[in-house]
Amino acid sequence: MCFRGISPSSFRYLFQIAKIRFKRESDNDLFDKAIQSTPNKVSFNKFDVNVFSMKHSLFLLIVIFSGKLFSQDSLVRINEVNFSSDFERETFVKFNKSGNKELLLPLLLTTYDLANTETAKQINDKISSLTDQLLSEGIRDKKNDKKIKIVYHDVHTAFLKKYQEEVHFQDIFTSGNYNCVTASALFAFVFEKLDIPYEIKEEPTHVYLLAYPNSSNILVETTTPLTGFLAFDDRFKQNFINVLKNQKIIGSSELSSKSTDELFNAYYFKKEKLALQQLVGVHFYNDALFKRDKNDIKGAYQQMEKAYILYKAPKSEYLLMHFGVELISKEKLQPKDKALLISKISRYKDQGITSEMIKGEFINLTNDLLTRDNNKNLYKECYQVINRGITDIELSKEISYIYFYENGRILYNQGNFTSAKPYFEKALAIQPNNSDLIGIFTTSIANTLRNERRAKPISDSLEVYIKKFPALLLNNNFNSMIAMSYALRFGEAYQKSNRVEGETYKSKFEEIISSNKDLSITPSLVGSAYASAGSFYFKLGQKKIAKELIEKGLEIVPENFELRARLQMINGH
Repeated sequence: MCFRGISPSSFRYLFQIAKIRFKRESDNDLFDKAIQSTPNKVSFNKFDVNVFSMKHSLFLLIVIFSGKLFSQDSLVRINEVNFSSDFERETFVKFNKSGNKELLLPLLLTTYDLANTETAKQINDKISSLTDQLLSEGIRDKKNDKKIKIVYHDVHTAFLKKYQEEVHFQDIFTSGNYNCVTASALFAFVFEKLDIPYEIKEEPTHVYLLAYPNSSNILVETTTPLTGFLAFDDRFKQNFINVLKNQKIIGSSELSSKSTDELFNAYYFKKEKLALQQLVGVHFYNDALFKRDKNDIKGAYQQMEKAYILYKAPKSEYLLMHFGVELISKEKLQPKDKALLISKISRYKDQGITSEMIKGEFINLTNDLLTRDNNKNLYKECYQVINRGITDIELSKEISYIYFYENGRILYNQGNFTSAKPYFEKALAIQPNNSDLIGIFTTSIANTLRNERRAKPISDSLEVYIKKFPALLLNNNFNSMIAMSYALRFGEAYQKSNRVEGETYKSKFEEIISSNKDLSITPSLVGSAYASAGSFYFKLGQKKIAKELIEKGLEIVPENFELRARLQMINGH
């Protein structure tokens, strides 16, 4: 039996369990309360990472090869594949665009480091020389079984010398060594040139050819030259049908409605049928396993990507995921290479890769590049690489949230609040109700506005934030800040004799504090605002209104000395 070039250890490996590794205390500063509510520094662990692993890239996952096909068509993008040579890249790109079958032979040769266009031409010429000789000897005039016998003999005599498990297609032409995959490919090229119809059959550990399918059904075995082809006579066919009848696999109605040949063809040759392109994919699949046996995990993953481009089979999908996870777990990769691999692995959802695993990997990258090295530029590049490759929209949003939050957090810890705010804003756009983020964003706003003494810019800025992020109003520190900005605004307006604006913002202030009794306010600032309002009306001779304003202020800040003094003055007149 041919194991498609797979060593016994590799074959067992296909079915093993995969480990996927996946304050200032100033009574006059209206922003102090908001600033004090958040620590001077926010640690990495402050971020909600309860589902992530900080020490391990990916969670332990038991993955059983189920044979389920992926629903996505973008597991591998050809522009992301690492090709071993310009010849390989050009050949794959051309085939990916055209599907030209003439490129399949050059594709088989790309596993050979020295292969080029000239090498492919030379090998094609060798095959053509054999088929031209056969045609000149009248091969077309032979009966089907005789024709295949001659072709089989001549191909073995010309090319196939020794069967070995671990070989590549070019070995046929350099040493004569072959396995079932490479020999089947050679016979397929010969049959193509001779116009002999054929099918490529695949079993779990073997491939072979069937010449004249659905008629003569001549099996072309590529394991040994002694019993390499087999034509089935009528007796063999009938005996096979009788066995299935006795096992009740074939029922009486089917027996009476179909001929022996029809039943034999339907049941005996019920194997997976491959196109020649897919057989080339199996060749890359084998090469991936060869490399894995030599602990070349990176090479194995790269070959599996090429195998998947040509043959989107369940085994290719499984090993893509498996080698990718093993590579990211065991190999020390450059950050951008790791970022690209993370983005690729994120596409393997149907094989058990979860969003939490991918977020965990990105957090590890964040910890290395941003927290430890403070390399913001490289971190940005890696984020862009990952986000371009992710196909899951929700996962992309979650990765972006981590990126924006962590950039903001680092800048916050460095005291660069102005630069941190845009990152927090982008994070809030993704998770607008995140209470931790709202808290640190509120503190950042307070720090950027704490030196601003003009009332209008402060309140206008805060109102803009409310429109963008309504959930800010769920944070008492923000409400305290907006309330104090209104107090500052209406006090300033009355000082400038702007009654309309003064009344507007006094109403806003009173509305917000009446609806929330837990706000932190600055008594001196509130007292000053109401004192300014009372003074405005007192100068107009409207002592009653002035007194009402002073008394209202004292309801809010009953111990305020300035308001008590103003009230005594009004009562004395």
